[in-house]
Amino acid sequence: MIPPTTGFWNDRHVLVTGATGLVGSWIVKDLLAARTREGMTVFMSTHTLAMAEEMADRVGIMVRGQLRFLGTVAELREQMALESTTLEQLYLEVTSPRGRLP
Repeated sequence: MIPPTTGFWNDRHVLVTGATGLVGSWIVKDLLAARTREGMTVFMSTHTLAMAEEMADRVGIMVRGQLRFLGTVAELREQMALESTTLEQLYLEVTSPRGRLP
């Protein structure tokens, strides 16, 4: 059997509760990192932007069904002219009613 080369991850299907939160998060990150080292492309849909910033090679930001940005976090910082800010802050800037990206 040929192993899959693409994986999909959606955090809405994972329930991690109180005492297992940190451990569960570590397990998920380890699993996804192992898959990418094996050559798998992982698409991760998440609202946990700190995890996306830590793990993703590229990020995409959707606004009302439209792809507003696709690239690295560094590229987004450059486009937004905001050097030292988190992906969460960049996301809020892009998705705000006055959104600064075309």
